[in-house]
Amino acid sequence: MSTENEKLIQVKKSCKGVKTVSLILMIITIVGTVLAIGFGIYLLAAGPKIDPILKQAEAEGKLHQEVAPGVSVVNIDVPNTENWNSSVPAIQARFDEGSLSFVFSIYCFIIAGSLLCMDVILWLFYNVFSIIVKEESPFSDKVIKRLLFSLILVTVFVGFTVGWGFALLSGIATWAIITIMNYGKQLQLQSDETL
Repeated sequence: MSTENEKLIQVKKSCKGVKTVSLILMIITIVGTVLAIGFGIYLLAAGPKIDPILKQAEAEGKLHQEVAPGVSVVNIDVPNTENWNSSVPAIQARFDEGSLSFVFSIYCFIIAGSLLCMDVILWLFYNVFSIIVKEESPFSDKVIKRLLFSLILVTVFVGFTVGWGFALLSGIATWAIITIMNYGKQLQLQSDETL
């Protein structure tokens, strides 16, 4: 077996490992997405029962309990919805009543949306590494196109969640990775021509 084939086998083994890890992370984020959606729906449905309990706990100071100075067991920052506005009358009515369960359900749905984006990104990376394992060379057009699409999605996700400064860094890293992959593709073509 040639050195080139041994290196290709090592690349495929490492890609198989990344594929497995991305599958595990994808399953975890799917479970998190389902839990966040379920809890958000529960908060919406049980709002009239939960709101009085939350307001009483807030009035008694139980939403901010400290075991020791600086060590918090429960620290929930209760949002003030007095200045929140919506053009949808039903949502505005919930804001006007000061429904904390409604606000927390919105937070759950936002978290579910973020996790859903992560699910899609992890699925794309799982597919990229599956293609690398199946293809003869990791530098095929199919791999490069799928990797570029995945990295662009990651950059957009980073921009909306972490910040556009980090998205700029992610975009530069994407450009560098794709440049490296295209260079590898050219070297692979030259290698194949010489054989």
